[in-house]
Amino acid sequence: MQVTLPNYRIEREIASGVFGMVSSLGCVYLAQDVSRKRKVALKRVLKVGTKLSREYEILASLKDSRHVVQILVG
Repeated sequence: MQVTLPNYRIEREIASGVFGMVSSLGCVYLAQDVSRKRKVALKRVLKVGTKLSREYEILASLKDSRHVVQILVG
């Protein structure tokens, strides 16, 4: 599956979890933040049917942490 996000250039997949073996939704990508000119890690979290994974719920609860740059939903 081709992953695209505005302002980010995906360079390669660097990791995948259990869900990543079933589909490409549970993957971590190395990317370039084009606007800030720095490398970042982007994680795509699995959605099963209409339910998001528990992992997404945890990440969403941390969205105001200084360690979480931004959560994109799309």
